[in-house]
Amino acid sequence: MNEEKTDLNSNFLEALSSNIPGVIIYQYTMFVSGIGKFTYLSKNIEEYSGCSLNELYNDQEILRGLIDPDDIERFRKAEYESYQNLSIFDIEVRGKNGNGESQYLHFNSIPKKQENGDIIWNGILTDITEKVEINHKLTRGISELKLINQVSELIYNIHDELNLTQEVCKYLVEFGNYKLVWIGVKPEFDAKDQNLKIAAEYGKTGYTKDIKINLADKIQGNGPTANVLNTGLTTIANNFKLIENFAFWQDKADEYGLKGCVSIALNYHKHVTGNINIYSDSVDSFDEQEVKVLETIAKNLSTAVKNIRIKIKKEQNSKLLSMRIKELDVLHQVNKLLLNDNHDKDTLLNSIVNLIPYAFQFDVDCEARIKCGSDLYQSIGFNASLNKIRSEINCKEYADSFIEVVYPPQNESSQNYLFLEEEIFLLNTIAEMLETYFKKEDAYKLLTKSEANMNSIFENTEIGYFLMDVNFIIQSYNKIMLKEYNILTGFQIQTGLSFLELLHPDKKVNFNWVFEKITNEKKSFAYETTYLNETKLDYFEITAIPVLNKNEIIGYCIAAQNISKRKEMENTLLNTNSVLLRRNKDLEQFAFIVSHNLRAPVANIVALNSLLKESNDPIEKEEILEKIDISTERLETVIVDLNEILKVKKDVSELNEFVEFKDLLGDVKNILSKQIESSKIQISDDFSKCGNIGSIRTYLNSVFYNLISNSIKYAKAGQVARLDIWSEIKSEQVILHFKDNGIGIDMDKYGSQLFGLYKRFNNNSEGNGIGLYMVKAQLESMGGEINAVSKPNEGTEFIITLPLVQHQNKT
Repeated sequence: MNEEKTDLNSNFLEALSSNIPGVIIYQYTMFVSGIGKFTYLSKNIEEYSGCSLNELYNDQEILRGLIDPDDIERFRKAEYESYQNLSIFDIEVRGKNGNGESQYLHFNSIPKKQENGDIIWNGILTDITEKVEINHKLTRGISELKLINQVSELIYNIHDELNLTQEVCKYLVEFGNYKLVWIGVKPEFDAKDQNLKIAAEYGKTGYTKDIKINLADKIQGNGPTANVLNTGLTTIANNFKLIENFAFWQDKADEYGLKGCVSIALNYHKHVTGNINIYSDSVDSFDEQEVKVLETIAKNLSTAVKNIRIKIKKEQNSKLLSMRIKELDVLHQVNKLLLNDNHDKDTLLNSIVNLIPYAFQFDVDCEARIKCGSDLYQSIGFNASLNKIRSEINCKEYADSFIEVVYPPQNESSQNYLFLEEEIFLLNTIAEMLETYFKKEDAYKLLTKSEANMNSIFENTEIGYFLMDVNFIIQSYNKIMLKEYNILTGFQIQTGLSFLELLHPDKKVNFNWVFEKITNEKKSFAYETTYLNETKLDYFEITAIPVLNKNEIIGYCIAAQNISKRKEMENTLLNTNSVLLRRNKDLEQFAFIVSHNLRAPVANIVALNSLLKESNDPIEKEEILEKIDISTERLETVIVDLNEILKVKKDVSELNEFVEFKDLLGDVKNILSKQIESSKIQISDDFSKCGNIGSIRTYLNSVFYNLISNSIKYAKAGQVARLDIWSEIKSEQVILHFKDNGIGIDMDKYGSQLFGLYKRFNNNSEGNGIGLYMVKAQLESMGGEINAVSKPNEGTEFIITLPLVQHQNKT
């Protein structure tokens, strides 16, 4: 190659390399003598290497020294293969430039053997750092999105909390390349044991078994995990050795090769209830983007667990409601059988024993038996078992009597048969009903015996008896009848007196009808009646029995039993049934509300999740995740509102107490003092006609608060706001009025929706639309109601009606 030709080529190559950023043109020659050297380097090599061209020509190892030591062996091997086979030399390696900055380099050259045996490589050296980093980011982004998608897939397919949390831990370790993942459960604030419990874990779990985190301990309660549980903020510990509060666990972390971790809060309720901890075996593993991905996974897991728990609670409530209905139905059927005089004892007890299993939760596997004296009655397929409950039947005529319900013996393959507290109560109730029945049956038999025998027996029974002849002249009676009749009527029973003279005037019409009936039909007749015992109403079951001799009536027997306790139990059962029916209706309405208000956010989440799976654009996926987060927050808001509604829908468990309206108004004014002062509303009250009521204070407080707050919110601009509150009594009811001069409501347009859920009629006011709905629900729970009278720009009057319970006018 002559000098002129060389200079021309050099000038051309220099011009070329100077116009292509990051590209260095070179020529490397391996001489026949075995010596290799660079025979040409473009001048921009000086800027890259930090050395002059002369230095680089004189020292061939300078450029090789810029290659990462971990890649140099691979570089030399590729170089040797190109020399041996005259194959293209093409390799990417890590390296550093003259400033010590890490870079990625791409060598590419073509070898050519000369006539004299020398081999020349003409090639280019390219800085591909930017390309490699972009590829790394892209690969990592795809991996992170895949991680989120796969965890979302687990959440979608697994509906058991324990399995879900365990599978998430397992997946993060196996496919996220982490060394240990565990989920902790925060102990309740007032719990004696403040040790963190582990709900799920996977990976190097020996670490979790060796360490201890006690939130009440000064040192243990100040580490990264405790910080997350106390603040709810994500904690990143990229190097345990640099974390001051980690020293307590450092030795164990070293033992298991754990260098750093990130701890993220889990929120299953309204507050932090646990956290997920993810560990790495290298320092600086968790950058900002990776932490965001893990936070998204934690948020999705929290939402999934909340939904699982809500579903389980709903199923449990539904099952409990069904069980109570079954129990009431069986009690009702048993009661009907006991009231039917046409059944003999065997038919009666056989029917009852086959009814009982239907009231139990595992009715298919449940069996029952009744022992009545020496007689035994069993449901079909009865087998004795130690897994049983029993209620004794106390009856003098049938000693050693009981009802027994059994489940098959427990074993490893059988389901967990457990008797509920309500089922034990049910069995005791049926036993008491049979006791009452047998006592009444005993009494009926004894009535046919002689007067002497009757006197000796009747004195030891709780049922009152007396005998009359056909003219209703009293022949005999027992002590309980003498005592009770005197207390209830003021009349003294005596032998020889006419019972008609002792009969209360209000009872004579019914008495005549009953005795006409039993005289004509010549068989006993039972009915119920009441007597006022001071301030308490007592219930009695009266049985009028004709005394027959050769089918001729020779007298009458009256049996009277105080059934006040039984009536109280029956009324309780009827009330319970009524409450259950109402609750069932409420549940249907609530299910409609849940479906209506949860449909939109759930549909959004499902749709966005589908878009998330289909999208390959990282930016678009981030936007979708943000929208999913918004929909999730909306879903949580709706669930919180519905939970507040459910609290009101429960049976009223608070005891009635005297509530002074004046005091109640004063309490609410104190709570709303800032709003009252700011709005300058004038509130007047007049409780002179009715100053107090027996009711539930917390509910009335809520009613006053919401109605006064509404008058403030919907005051008319440009005039002094006014609210008049007064009370009165009408038809044994307490009436409360709340009348303001605010903007009013178009009742023709909105009247039917006024007390609906999430109904608002003025967009200029704050509120979530559940205030009046809650007021109506609370008043109905107390047996009251609320109505409204209003016109636009003429103000609104709310009228509340409540039952007059234990009212005392103290004014």
